[in-house]
Order: sequence, then structure tokens, then C-alpha cells
Amino acid sequence: MELRVEELLEGTLLSKTLSFCPTCLKVIEADLIETKDGVYLVKEHCGRRIVYKLENDAEFYREFRLNFEDFVSQKLEIGETVLDAWRKKLNTMPCPQVYITSKCNMKCKVCFIRDALKERDMKPEELGELLEIYKGKTITLTGGEPTIHPQFFEILDIIRKKGKRAWVLTNGTMLDEESFVRKMKEKKVYRVCLSFDGWKPEIYEKWRGVNGEEWLKRKEKAIELLRKYNVPTNIFMVVSKENIDELPKVIDFIIRDENKFIKDLWAISLYPSDTRPSDVVEKVSKTYNIPKEYFYELKRLKWNAFKVYYRLKPNKKEVDTDMLYDIIFFKIEDGTIKPLFPLEEVKRMNRKIEKILNMPIGKFLLHLPLLLPELIRYIRAKLNHYRRKDLALTLSRILTPENIDLNRDFNLGLDLLFYLYLKKPEELERLDEPLPGVPMCAIKGI
Repeated sequence: MELRVEELLEGTLLSKTLSFCPTCLKVIEADLIETKDGVYLVKEHCGRRIVYKLENDAEFYREFRLNFEDFVSQKLEIGETVLDAWRKKLNTMPCPQVYITSKCNMKCKVCFIRDALKERDMKPEELGELLEIYKGKTITLTGGEPTIHPQFFEILDIIRKKGKRAWVLTNGTMLDEESFVRKMKEKKVYRVCLSFDGWKPEIYEKWRGVNGEEWLKRKEKAIELLRKYNVPTNIFMVVSKENIDELPKVIDFIIRDENKFIKDLWAISLYPSDTRPSDVVEKVSKTYNIPKEYFYELKRLKWNAFKVYYRLKPNKKEVDTDMLYDIIFFKIEDGTIKPLFPLEEVKRMNRKIEKILNMPIGKFLLHLPLLLPELIRYIRAKLNHYRRKDLALTLSRILTPENIDLNRDFNLGLDLLFYLYLKKPEELERLDEPLPGVPMCAIKGI
């Protein structure tokens, strides 16, 4: 989004960060600037000056995002390419996305892969090679549309034999067939991540390029079958100004007793829509009478719990960067959602943990038992969402090289940039090993 230079110069520099140059895909420095109407990411490289509005609400950005950065020891350096960065971070990714196919049976306008890849499928043995490299437990299968891969179920078998778990990101077009969903259940798919943007047919027509009425029926059939076979499911809702009013309806639907198979809701802000995560927070806050400060304090509590873990961890080079996900938990009670703990109690917990975290290591270890009640309460509440006593709401946005903040978006966005390399053969020529997460047959087809 464009901003007049004079307005930008009047803004306040909040922080320096790292981002990518969209032209050369190298890590570059960027500024985070607060103005009267929000927070902007500003960077210059390869003769281009890019100004992107990260948030409409500056207070939200300061309180919820600015102070929380990656703890991983393997830091990025200015001048590295996205390929170098990926290799550095591969083993700290909690759930890397693997593009098992570039084919899709839809043409969604919100898709970053659309028209970028040659229509190819990853071979199962190529996935096996990736699983030997990656140390984590979970693999996210995406594309394209992963469920139309001709060897989709064979791929699920390989993942299971390697002792790993499969998440499947899907538009749901194959999930309105009972035999398909039953087989997914038999293959022990760990989580289905189903795109669902609400009940307005016109949203699907505008953003998904399909017949809205027909598509809604297929979505509802898929949800019915996932419920029947009790397949753990996440709902991925792309939120724009056109459907943000549907968000409370989606939440109310998810928290029904009969929908306990739905574990999480991801609210993903559409690029380049004017909607941002702060708008999602505003909508949830007003609808359910939950103070916005609760979002800030629960994020602090999550981060403080992680810092206790990190201080005790012997090997600090391999840290699960799942901490970068902006997940907020709510208690499901009386047919609605409420804060896990009263706001003042969360503040008290944070003050207590932070006081002990600031102590030298000896005093910290001595006082550590005093933290156990707070940490146990938080961890127990967090785990309740697996049993769907709580709702986990993840705030995210569609990332591009223009808007990524690598200090805060790393694990959420780095893999989304790899399709650009399929347009840059000169980078691929220097590879001496397969590029993790990208179908090698698509690379070889350039």
C-alpha cells in the first residue's frame, strides 16, 4: 500500500527488522514505522522502494507483535538468499509445508502458487528423501491441491512408516466423497485443514472462482463427513472486509458440541485486502465482550512460558519456532467463548514469571518451583483445546516477499516464498541436493 513520503517521514521508527527483496530474494534490512493510521514495513533494494501497511491498529502491533521475536540461535544475515535461509531453518520448522503437487482443480485468486508452477507431481521417493532430512514429527501436505495427487494415499503411507504425522491443507473438493474421507481416516491423517470462508456464496464466487451455491453445498458435505468419521480438523478462514462479519458465525458453529472434531480456527487476513489481524481481534473483542488487553496479556504469558523452557533447554540451537504462531486460547462455556483466565489474573501470572526470569540463573533455579502452579495451569488450559474444551484461534495473514517480517513471520512465511525459485533457474543451478519442500520434477521441468 502506498503512503505519501511526507507522511512516512512524520512517523515514528518502532524498530529495525529483516525482510526479503521481492526482486533478488535476498535478506535485507527494513524499518517498522508507526504513523497516525497504522504500522508500515518500509524497505529499499534493487532500485525499488516498498511501503506496506502491516497493521491498521498501531497499539495492537506494539502490544501483540513488536516485542516478540524468534529465539532460534541460527540467525539470518543480510545478503543471504531465501534458499540459504530455508536450509538454516529446516530443522527448527515445527510443520514445514511440502508442495506434493502443483496441480489444482480450482483457480483461487488468493492463491500464491497459482500460475507459478508447472503442472507436476512430487514422486513418493522424493518425499522419502525429504523425510530423511527433516527431524520434526509433522509434515503439512499442500500444493496445488494435495488430495488430487494420483499417489496421495501412498504418500500418507510413507509419512506414517517414517514415524511422522500428516497434516493436509485442502480446498475440500475431494472430501464430499465418503469413500475418500473414510480412507483418510484409515490412513490416520493427523489433521485436515479445510478452507471455509463462511456462508456467503458471493465470497466463493469472488475469491475462489466457483459457483458459490454449489461450492457451499460441497463444503457442508465435507464437514458432515469429517464429523461422521471424527477426523481432526482445522478450519482455515480467509478473512476480508467482505466476510469479516461471518467470523462470529464461524466461531459459533465450531464451538457446538457436535463439532468437537474441529480443533482450531485460523483467521487468515487476505492479501492485499485492507483487513489485518487487528481487525479480527476487534471483531472478536466486540462480539464476545473480551477486552483486547486479554489478547496482549495471553500472548505475553505464552511467551513467558516459552522463555522458562528456553532458559532450561541445553541445546538452544534447535528451538521449535512454533512460538511464532499467534495462537489465542478461549474457554468454551455456556455456548460462547470467554477468556481462559480473568484479565487481572493473567497480568499477575506474567508479573510473577517475569520477576523470576530476570533473576541470575542460580536464583532463577531456586525460585523455579514457585512458577510451577502458573505454568501447569497455562499448559493444562492450552492442552484442553485438543479435547475441544477450549477454542484455539490463530491470527495469521497471507505472506508475500513484500510484507514478510522475518523476525516475527519466519516460520509462517518462508516456505511460501519458494515457488518464486521456480521462476529463477539461475538459483536452482547451484543446488547440489534436492530443494526441501518443492517438487523436484517441477524444478527439472523448467
